Amino acid sequence: MFGQGDLGEMELCRRIGELKVDNKNKEGEVYIGLNQVDSSGRINVFLINRSDEVKILHGFDKVVEFGVQARNENGEWKEIDLQELGCGTGYGAFILPPNSYTWEAKEWDFFQDGEFATELRFTYIYNGQLLTSDPVPCEINTNRFLPFYLRHLSLIDEKLYAQDLSPEVEKQLMYQKSVIYLNHDHVSESIAISKALIEKYPDFIKARYKLGQGLVISIGNEEILPDVRQVRLMSKAIEELDQIPKDHEDFESARRMVEVCMKYLPTQEEWGKLSKIGCKKIGKKYYCYEELIDEWVPIMIKERKL
Repeated sequence: MFGQGDLGEMELCRRIGELKVDNKNKEGEVYIGLNQVDSSGRINVFLINRSDEVKILHGFDKVVEFGVQARNENGEWKEIDLQELGCGTGYGAFILPPNSYTWEAKEWDFFQDGEFATELRFTYIYNGQLLTSDPVPCEINTNRFLPFYLRHLSLIDEKLYAQDLSPEVEKQLMYQKSVIYLNHDHVSESIAISKALIEKYPDFIKARYKLGQGLVISIGNEEILPDVRQVRLMSKAIEELDQIPKDHEDFESARRMVEVCMKYLPTQEEWGKLSKIGCKKIGKKYYCYEELIDEWVPIMIKERKL
């Protein structure tokens, strides 16, 4: 438990309102309350501390963020993934004084965008306990039950299938897909899209960076050993990342990844001891087939200089 010294060092919620003293409803409790949709189309969701004690809350930038659940077609409460969360910067503990409340405004139209009539409730985890609001009726699109990034990908696909799409718009939409896939650990999908981008737009440097980054991540998903597959993935990553020009925003990051890959490349002697299944020698250079990118990759060894 926190002592008074710990509480004294904590900051207050960014939004605080004072409860009416004569309202004794749910006395001594922490709970979620709602009001009606206001003239601006928002519904205010309140976390209420109707007790004589300071309560410790958690959230981003001293603001409580409520979750949302809706009943699915089977009548089960399921999370609605509203948006991508931040990287964690700004997340921490803060306090809500006695007999006070904090709140978050939600856009109600977001929950009236479909034809599936159901009900939803707002949630917050306090002291390991899931607090829930009273349910309210809504009409949502069933894709609300999908994670946000999958909904985002679906919207991108709809735009990609549109007619009269300019090359620049197509390029940026495909790049967005590769970024989203990579950010959600769908590495092979990101690599496939980046490779398709490069084949169609060879001068698109950000796609080369994203392909190299995806290959490096795919190596990191396994224990780094000097086996043939990891050598060919590292070789291809270096080949792509080497093409990032010095004046490009991703140059420094690309160089750092190249340095990591170079560290684990085999020496000529180590390469000679590895199995060459799936490889062929052309002149003095070995090429190995990599199924992840459907390509014969020229092998690099540690003697290569940065």
